[in-house]
Amino acid sequence: MMRALTWMPAVCAAAFPLHPRATTPVLALWILLLLWVEIADQTKRRLVPVLPAIWWAGLAYYMLIAIGLLWSENMEAGLFALEVKLSLLVLPILFFRTERHVKWKSHQLIDALCVGLLLSGAIGLVQAGWFSLFEGNHRGWSYAELAGPLHPTYLAWYWAFAWFAWLTKKRNPMAWWGGSLLAGLMIGLLASKAGWIAGGLVVVWNLLKRDRRAVTGIGAFGLLLGAALFGQGRLDEMVEGFSKPERNTKVTSTRGAPEQIGGSTVGRLQAWEAASAVMARHPFGVGTGDVESQLARKYEDIGAKYAAKHGMNAHNAYLQAGVAFGWVGLLLLVIWWGVVAWTALRRHQELAMAFSALALWFACTESVLELQSGVVWIAFGCWAWGVREMRSKD
Repeated sequence: MMRALTWMPAVCAAAFPLHPRATTPVLALWILLLLWVEIADQTKRRLVPVLPAIWWAGLAYYMLIAIGLLWSENMEAGLFALEVKLSLLVLPILFFRTERHVKWKSHQLIDALCVGLLLSGAIGLVQAGWFSLFEGNHRGWSYAELAGPLHPTYLAWYWAFAWFAWLTKKRNPMAWWGGSLLAGLMIGLLASKAGWIAGGLVVVWNLLKRDRRAVTGIGAFGLLLGAALFGQGRLDEMVEGFSKPERNTKVTSTRGAPEQIGGSTVGRLQAWEAASAVMARHPFGVGTGDVESQLARKYEDIGAKYAAKHGMNAHNAYLQAGVAFGWVGLLLLVIWWGVVAWTALRRHQELAMAFSALALWFACTESVLELQSGVVWIAFGCWAWGVREMRSKD
């Protein structure tokens, strides 16, 4: 059982790219194994866990969610949010108790994550190729189909972090170069605009490292190739959404405000505008359960047709927290990931820096703590790849 417990963090890492809820049974098994070991291991000797920097921030945010129920009108939605974000409470406890019995290394988790990504990518590419060759159906090459059950942005997030981590450790030349090319290509094919920018950040950082420039360059080529082949429409949508919003204004609402229609970029701009307005009116937040209803009313007020039609959340973790809990929630997220990124940078712990920097970035375009794909990933990664005094060279 002790050996099985040692492998549970790696199994969890491998599960992330396979399905949004693939980590749920893994965490359940992990809890059962840990309970078994806690009961069976009667030795007095225990390992001393090394706590990551501000490891308590996830617990503090979960407590904020619970406190936010006090001024929520929609208790059902609030309790559901408390359930979805339970991993913010469970994972720190799991890791802390597990590390009292067994040791593991962060790069073992990276290898497991890469195995999961390789399997996920292979499934998407093989299915797309099969339908193209034998059925003449090319829809499998779309970003939504390639991502399978996962949201393309979240899968691109996993690929971006795994790509960074893959580059930090020299391996067999064929695997090192091939992995970099595949990671860049997949980020390009997934056509997530936030993913493209994240991939660009990975390239820029690693081009500053002399021993990684060549292998980073081949990955950058894959990124550009994937984006050029299947991402032109997404790029056009982003450019038009920011530079020519008047093209998306088609009708006028009954209240006289222009209604905008368009793609996801337009929807995000509408969501950000609505969330900012709600937050300005409620500096202490509307409560855990009332975020969606408050945003829906604001969409109607400003004539945000796209955002209203799709029932969009704030699509920005900081604004989402700000709407729910006011400035306290927003600042907690910035301090949490910002301190980890800055501390990691000062201590030259690249994995922790990359993980927190990517969290800071993707939180700008997605409400990353609203889906299991994000909340479990954040809770897991802040411990698994967080800043640690004794693990800077894992």
